[in-house]
Amino acid sequence: MTVMLDDVLSRFDAADVHHLPGGHVVVAGEYVEPMQRIPSCLVDYVSPELAAAPDAADVLVAWAKEAFPAAKMLLVRLTDEDASLLGFEDYLFYMMLTKPPTPHADETPIDVRPARPEDLEFVGSFLVEAFDDGLEMRLLPAEEDAGTKQARTVLKDPDARSFVASCDGENIGHATLLVNQADQVTGQEFVELLDFLVERKHPMRYPAESALVTHTWKYAQDLGLPVLSHIVVREKTCHCAGVELMILDRLYTRGWEFSHKYQRYMFPAS
Repeated sequence: MTVMLDDVLSRFDAADVHHLPGGHVVVAGEYVEPMQRIPSCLVDYVSPELAAAPDAADVLVAWAKEAFPAAKMLLVRLTDEDASLLGFEDYLFYMMLTKPPTPHADETPIDVRPARPEDLEFVGSFLVEAFDDGLEMRLLPAEEDAGTKQARTVLKDPDARSFVASCDGENIGHATLLVNQADQVTGQEFVELLDFLVERKHPMRYPAESALVTHTWKYAQDLGLPVLSHIVVREKTCHCAGVELMILDRLYTRGWEFSHKYQRYMFPAS
């Protein structure tokens, strides 16, 4: 989505707008990564001319070190899937669903319904598993119960909506969404598919995943909104680094489109 600079700036506080030499504009602020608690500089907008410049990485790193001296990590949003800043690596991919998802070939009926109070422990266990899996993709350690704390935070969020998938009367998976969400850069409102997970060894895993995504799509359509979701990118030295590319390919075949991504740079320890 093409955005106009004036529109972007109107959605951010003036304190987050930084003017760099050469007339370049960067929108950035302090950010603490919620799971590992890493103090960071989060860059949500970079002038296209700077983003495409050969020295973009050097300029951004040098500027962030001075503007955010406490930051240990620099996150930069990019709108080109293939773009890469020198010395950075992909951190998160965001995908958008704007049309009905392609269903799974196996059309065995899967029941999907809103989660009831008695389902919250079941949903919470899947959220913990998902957050713990995400932490395994990072090298820096987190608190031992970081995944559990984050799951509790999500379930307490008034904008959270959970759905449960069942097969033959047995709960086998969930989808948890966040409503009332908007992209501050583009202004696009959306429903965020925060997580969906089905028991990995269940024979109906993939049809159930498909049913959960379809249900999410229909829920978002009733609100007149697209669905946004993300993929955690494993750090290059982690086990199974690169597996996210297979996930991306699978999402593309099901109708998802690339929205944007974040690349990260870790400042050397001083």
